[in-house]
Amino acid sequence: MPSTQACLPTSLVSPVTCGVTLRRIRFWEGQSGRIFEFITNLTETDVTPGVLAHLYRMRWDIEKSFDEIKNKLHEKKAWASSATAKSMQATFICLTHNLMLLMEHELKQNQGVSNRAEDQRRAKRLERVKFAARKGNQVVPMPIKLTQRCTVITVKMVRWIATHLWKSVSVRQAAVALAALYAHL
Repeated sequence: MPSTQACLPTSLVSPVTCGVTLRRIRFWEGQSGRIFEFITNLTETDVTPGVLAHLYRMRWDIEKSFDEIKNKLHEKKAWASSATAKSMQATFICLTHNLMLLMEHELKQNQGVSNRAEDQRRAKRLERVKFAARKGNQVVPMPIKLTQRCTVITVKMVRWIATHLWKSVSVRQAAVALAALYAHL
């Protein structure tokens, strides 16, 4: 089944200094016309280049989450030096991130408040991918359709939560404020 990506020939490389054989994958992404190169220690050819490229893309989404934690939640250093404290901090950060995602979902489902500008940007990105696929008589792979960077929380949402966390207002009242915030791009 053709897709908007194409796997270019892969090669095995063995840097002299490390003594390990690695696999270099060249992958063409049709939407942007860019060629990506990946190095992996998975030398078996039963893992296709397309799967590896998608895994690297998902890994990049995880890196964006780390960036979000560092820059939006201002968690830049450890609370303490012990392994237990670092583990607790990581757990609390993950809980915070997931609670924010749940809050965003709750607001969208039950309060009707969503960041339409961000939703439109995501839809436009997906449409560009679909257009490039149709243009080349190809199809968009299902993983690309399903994984549209749902892990990133906008700065507006983080600031709204930080502001309304301490206020004695109902979620419904706070949602009105968020809707107004989302109305201004």
